[in-house]
Amino acid sequence: VVFHPNVIAGEELRHLVYPNMDYWRVYDKEDSRCYDVVETLFKICEVYNEKFDGFELMLKGLLLQVAGYIFKNGLYGTMKSDDVKSDIFYEIIDFVNNNIEEKLTLDYVASSLNVSRSYISRLFRVNTGNSFCEYITDTRIENAKKRILSTNDSILEIALKCGFENVSYFDKIFKQKTGVTPLNFRRKCKI
Repeated sequence: VVFHPNVIAGEELRHLVYPNMDYWRVYDKEDSRCYDVVETLFKICEVYNEKFDGFELMLKGLLLQVAGYIFKNGLYGTMKSDDVKSDIFYEIIDFVNNNIEEKLTLDYVASSLNVSRSYISRLFRVNTGNSFCEYITDTRIENAKKRILSTNDSILEIALKCGFENVSYFDKIFKQKTGVTPLNFRRKCKI
């Protein structure tokens, strides 16, 4: 299960995503400490596959449950000092989030932060399971969804503010990621 950290982000949870914490990647159902995590992950898959009205809210709640079980049962540790070097990953994430409306290419981010393209690519694969470009697109779509629901801006304005260069490409990617066009997403959620 891979999800964007914005899904469970919030000021009250900031201490739970401390950069030097290392979260397990595999949970064994036979380990009693992991049982609740595994069961909740199965429920996440079930809810995601059903895609009923409001399933996104259910997924967010279930992800928070998983995080709660991880902390309740001590299923995390502290990164080794070699791994802490990946703090640059958090700098990259902050840079991306603060400049999401700009044209963010791998070259641009690499030169802005004085790191190599290949290093950024590797960090994204290791930490998110996605490529740098996929992360940018997902972040832009999440921002667009928030703007669609919280503003009366036109779809064109939202597309441009979220870093998309034209509205037809935005419509195509939005529909690819959510299953509906931005306009239908607004209508569906307003109802």
